[in-house]
Amino acid sequence: MEGAWLECKTPSFTLAARDVQVGFFKEATDIIAAAAEGRLPRDRIYSNVVHTVDGTWNLDGEAMTNSQLSERISQG
Repeated sequence: MEGAWLECKTPSFTLAARDVQVGFFKEATDIIAAAAEGRLPRDRIYSNVVHTVDGTWNLDGEAMTNSQLSERISQG
């Protein structure tokens, strides 16, 4: 069966709001459908999100909590 699968691994605080979830998956599906140039129907595009356990993100060899990760991201 032909299809496209998108899996994202994110901190548990991302994609928490329903409107963000709806918008994210619509846009991701739109991007994949456009890249397929009509060769893949939208109903064959699947996606899901895997949330990680707080404290298991790693940047520069340092295990970070969600708040530490958020702080680091906000610094640019």
